[in-house]
Amino acid sequence: MDRRVAQAAVILLVEGLTVRDDPPLRQLCPAWADLVDRHQTGRLAWPPEELDPTLEQPGLFALFGMPYGVDPEQDLPVGSLLARYLGRPDASRHSWACLGFTHLQQVQAELRCVSKHRTGQTQAEIHALAEALLADYELEGWQVHAGQHSVILLSTPRPMTVRTTPLQRVEGRTTLDILPKGRDAATLIRLLTTGQLILARHPLNRARQDQGRLTLNTPWIWGVGREQDPPEQDQPGQNQPEQGHSEQELGHEQKRKPEPTPGNMTSPSAVKGVCWTAEPLVAALAQSDGWETTILDETETLPDNWIAGCLAQMAKGRKVIIHLQAPSLLVRHGLVQERQERLRLFGEHVVTPLMTALREGTASLVVLSGPVLDSTGAILPDPSPWVVVPAGLPSRWQRFWQAGRRGSGPTFSPQQFRQEWLS
Repeated sequence: MDRRVAQAAVILLVEGLTVRDDPPLRQLCPAWADLVDRHQTGRLAWPPEELDPTLEQPGLFALFGMPYGVDPEQDLPVGSLLARYLGRPDASRHSWACLGFTHLQQVQAELRCVSKHRTGQTQAEIHALAEALLADYELEGWQVHAGQHSVILLSTPRPMTVRTTPLQRVEGRTTLDILPKGRDAATLIRLLTTGQLILARHPLNRARQDQGRLTLNTPWIWGVGREQDPPEQDQPGQNQPEQGHSEQELGHEQKRKPEPTPGNMTSPSAVKGVCWTAEPLVAALAQSDGWETTILDETETLPDNWIAGCLAQMAKGRKVIIHLQAPSLLVRHGLVQERQERLRLFGEHVVTPLMTALREGTASLVVLSGPVLDSTGAILPDPSPWVVVPAGLPSRWQRFWQAGRRGSGPTFSPQQFRQEWLS
């Protein structure tokens, strides 16, 4: 890639953009096809560990400058990372985990999990169920804390060695395939079993059943561990998410402004740009890497003034990351037509306006696919595509520059891609 055009950019990272045996991209969405046909393309080789469904996207860790070594018996420390992102002063002194809720349904002789997106959970329901677990989990040495969106946090002073399956990967899988494994697996399985007994008699689940909704009959715990070496750089304080509530406030959502602590302040000149995402993990990784973060709702609806926001960042020589994950979720749910419609809408309401807004400017547009998926949502070893629409090149030079590059181009690791566009 040409570093002359890598100063300011909008980086569009779309998980589920590429599925093996897809119809031609032009058929899926003309706006995407136009990018690939006319501009520089290449491939991104996500790390092979991404094939392990018990891992929480190690390629994203590497992309944001946190290339954790993958231990076959230890989770990536997602809970600890989110605790630090939410300003928990004890984030580095405890083992942390993420807590969510799923529905187990019997399919013939097997118990299969249902994703949180299919169960239709609300924040109030999640906090009410977490509050119901407080007393029993405290007897096991765990504290329950409010988190971000549909994620609650757990903490314990004990070191924990365990491998779990992230909640976003449980859809359609059997419990025997995804139960915790490793030295401390029995501890987590005991928490899950205790939680199932509590949730079975919870009034909220009886009400959901009466309404014809799936009950949230099983807690799910993942991302367990302690972050040993957090990045040395300061954290940006602007657009900080809400602070975690105390245990007594779990059932009551309250708006709070973040406290200005040394761990979440930085000078405006040190900020790389802004990251918009609906995924708390991506927001936490981005903040650790020096980005301001704005959490979207689960529909991934960008704010009304998002184009103006992009241009304002460009004027400061900064970058914008827009992270979208809905297509990958729809793949895991087997919703092929819905995914295609979502890609069409992304092209119409995101890609095309960006192309228009950046046409006369000095910023590049970078579109990056998440890992290649199969038809069930499993991650494949194939490298995924990226495409760059460079800024500041006259059209005749652009045509010359692109000659012979269609469908080819360099293959980068996440670290190399980061060096080119995110550093």
